[in-house]
Amino acid sequence: MKGLSFVFWNRRLGGNSRMINLSVVCLGLVWAIGATMAACLILGLWVMFSSSGVFYFSWLLKGASLLGTFVGGLTAGRRVQNLGWLHGALVGQAYGLVFALLSFFNGLGAFSNLDLAGRLGAYTLIGMAAGIVGINLPGSVSGRRLPRIYRQSY
Repeated sequence: MKGLSFVFWNRRLGGNSRMINLSVVCLGLVWAIGATMAACLILGLWVMFSSSGVFYFSWLLKGASLLGTFVGGLTAGRRVQNLGWLHGALVGQAYGLVFALLSFFNGLGAFSNLDLAGRLGAYTLIGMAAGIVGINLPGSVSGRRLPRIYRQSY
């Protein structure tokens, strides 16, 4: 686990080091919904162009929603400089609430409290893990500046 960053413990980021960046959370939510919609579009095209008459993809739809949560948390963790786990968890919670509200208002059946808690918990944990992965990915990200010791002076 050496070299992984869960939280920065120094004050190099200034006063904003403990702030939640809501624009990053919204961007992660957009990516999560977009990834889920893309997966559902691919599944819909598969249904249209295949010759089989019966399809059972409840497990594929659940996997697509979990993948969307992972992509959104990864995007949020990649964009922030600190607290990637928190931003990823917020993306997971927001995505879970959006999913629950859409399911409720479309008449797809009311969730029991246990089912809703399980879904929100799974989305939160996957978003949190993706935020940790996103903040630790190598490479440069727009908006992230390298510390002064790594910058080249000409």
